Amino acid sequence: MTLSFRTLSNTLLLLSALCTLPSLTEAANAKRGIAFALDLTEAGDASKASGTQISWEYDWQLNAPPNFPAGIEHVPMQHDRNGIDGFEAAVKGMGAKVALGFNEPDVAAQSNIPAGEAADLWKQGIQPLAAAGVRLGSPAVSSSPAPAGTQWLKDFIAACSGCTIDFIAVHWYGDGADNFISYIQQVHTDFPNKPIWITEFASTSTDTAAFLQAVQAFLDQTVNWLDGQDFVERYSWFAFSRRAPPGSNLVSNLLDNGGNVNALGNAYLS
Repeated sequence: MTLSFRTLSNTLLLLSALCTLPSLTEAANAKRGIAFALDLTEAGDASKASGTQISWEYDWQLNAPPNFPAGIEHVPMQHDRNGIDGFEAAVKGMGAKVALGFNEPDVAAQSNIPAGEAADLWKQGIQPLAAAGVRLGSPAVSSSPAPAGTQWLKDFIAACSGCTIDFIAVHWYGDGADNFISYIQQVHTDFPNKPIWITEFASTSTDTAAFLQAVQAFLDQTVNWLDGQDFVERYSWFAFSRRAPPGSNLVSNLLDNGGNVNALGNAYLS
């Protein structure tokens, strides 16, 4: 059958339009990440994040987890004082576009760094990355007891004259989506000119009758809210793991004991 020029032209236009349509596979969520708990996972678990809503990952360390799926951005972190002399070169060497600062420096059991010392360390090992075009996230402070974490952050920013802070990183653990939302709104009020990353958050509900349902409801409500806030740039649920940390009663792990994505994981990853 011979096609007329007009028919052929229209067919080509239709094919061109079809080629520009989005894939039938829904793209990953640019905000949604995972806190990958290396000590609470096993070999092969990382593959469960492939082809999901997850667009980025961090593991509280410089390097990505072994065999991590391609296409998911790894964000390196300078967890504490250790190794800060080599952080700049390593981040540049891996071609990272974003880096995270210290982990809960306001907490004695975590990196535990006074604000003034943290500012000096930042200028030494993290700030030089800004000149290379790497976006820098603030030290990630805890939410308990409020407002100690955000006050530490204010003290750090005051002490770190000339430092580049491209976005604010915070953590939150507690009970009730409304309490989480109120906290993040207060962080936005405290730092109105900076986007926010929530790099750890989870429900600590211990309702023994329906704790899994309570955590699921918390996840659904908070993630839906976070996706709708322009000032929230990224977030990561705690945690991509098979189990809770030792001594913790959290039931927020996204994998079961066998490394399979559980119901909570399905809600977050899908």
